[in-house]
Amino acid sequence: MLTDMVLMRPTFFTKRQARRAEVEKKANWLESEYQEKADDLEAQYKRVFSVQDREAKINITGPLSPDGPDWVDVWLGYGGTAYKNISRAAAEAKELYDQGRIDKVIVKMNTPGGYLDQLDQAYQALKQISNIGEVRNEGIIASAGVWLASAFNRITPATDSAQIGSIGVVATILDYTGYLDNFGIKEVEITNTESPNKRPDVLTAEGVDVIRRELDDLYGVFVSKVTAARPITKATIDGLKGEMLIASKAIDAGLMDLPQAGDSQAAADTQNNNNEMEVSKLDITKTNETPQKETEPQAEVLTQDQFNKSLEAERARVYGLLKISGVKMSDDLKKAIEDGVEVGAFAIAQADRKEAKDKAEVEAAKKLREENHDQKVTLKPETLGTGNGDDPEDDEKGQKVDALVDANINPKKGGKK
Repeated sequence: MLTDMVLMRPTFFTKRQARRAEVEKKANWLESEYQEKADDLEAQYKRVFSVQDREAKINITGPLSPDGPDWVDVWLGYGGTAYKNISRAAAEAKELYDQGRIDKVIVKMNTPGGYLDQLDQAYQALKQISNIGEVRNEGIIASAGVWLASAFNRITPATDSAQIGSIGVVATILDYTGYLDNFGIKEVEITNTESPNKRPDVLTAEGVDVIRRELDDLYGVFVSKVTAARPITKATIDGLKGEMLIASKAIDAGLMDLPQAGDSQAAADTQNNNNEMEVSKLDITKTNETPQKETEPQAEVLTQDQFNKSLEAERARVYGLLKISGVKMSDDLKKAIEDGVEVGAFAIAQADRKEAKDKAEVEAAKKLREENHDQKVTLKPETLGTGNGDDPEDDEKGQKVDALVDANINPKKGGKK
C-alpha cells in the first residue's frame, strides 16, 4: 500500500509526479531513445565530485534517489543525484584529506529533496567529513536536502534569495479502487491476526492513524539530525510546520549561517549579499512599524581560535614596539609578554619589588652601621658592590647605600642621631 516514503518539497513533488505520469502514458516510442541518455552511476559521478587545487567539491542537485535520475527525469530536465554517488564522493574526499592532498570540502546544494531509501546512509557518509566541510545553498535545500546538509556545522546561502526548510515526511498512497472496478477487479488483502497494521486501510481513520504514527516517528529522527548540528530547537522546527524559509529568516531561526569574510568561495560570491541580507532582516522585523532609534552595534563574538590568534598578534605588536623603541627587555619582560601579562602591570610590579628590595638593603645597612658606629661598613658584594674598584657599577651602588646610611644615622655628616 505504501509505495513511496518521500522527503521532498510538496509543490515540486506534485508537479513532477503529474508530468511524469503524462509522459509515461505517451512514452513507448521515447523510452528507447532517452534510455540511452540516462547516465549510469559512473557517468553521473563525474558531475557530482571534483577537485580543484586543494579543495574538493560535491555537487548535490535535483531530486535525490538511491540510483539517480531515470530517463524520464532526464527528458523532463529535472536531473537528480544518487545517494550512492554522494556516499562515494564523501568517502573519496575523506581519503584525499587523510593523504594530505586537499584541505577542505565544499558541498554545493540545490535540491527539492528526495526519497527516504538510502538517505541516512548518505548522511552518515557526509558526517565523516563534517570537520573539513561546509554546505553552500545555491538555490533551495528542502526536506531530504536539509537532512543531508545537517551533517555539517556550517550551511551558508550563496544569495539572499536562497531557501531552506520543508522539514517533514510524506507517504504517497495510490488508491486503485475505482480503476479496478471498471474492469470488474477487486483487490483483497488479508494479514495474520496479530499484524493488521501491516496493511492498514487508509480509507479509514484508523488506517490513516497507523500511517501517521509511522511518519511521526520518522519525523522525530529527521528533527534529531537537524538539532544535533544546528543551533535550533525541536520546538522551533515544529513551529515552522514544514514551511520554507528565505535566507535572512533561516539565519535567524538557526537553519543557516551568515557568510563570513573568511569563508573560502562564499566570500567572493556573497560579498555584496551580506548587507542585503541584513537589510532584509531589518525590513522583515520592522514592517509597518515606526522608525526606532538605532541600537548600538553588537560586539562580534570570536571563536576560541580567532581569540587566540588575535591575542598572539597583540603580543607580537607590543614586543615589536618595544624593540623598535630601543627598549632592552629582560628575560622576565619577554616571558611576561609571551604569557599575556599586561606590560603596565608588569612594570609596576617590577618597580614595587625593586623599591622593597632597596628599602630592605638600607635597613640592613643602618642596623650594621649602628652596631659598628663610624667604622666603614662593607655589605655583601653580591648586593651592595665589592668596593674594590673591579666593577664601577658595583662601587657606585655601594657608595649610594653608604650615602643613604650616612644621611640617616651619622651625626658627623649631618645625619640624625
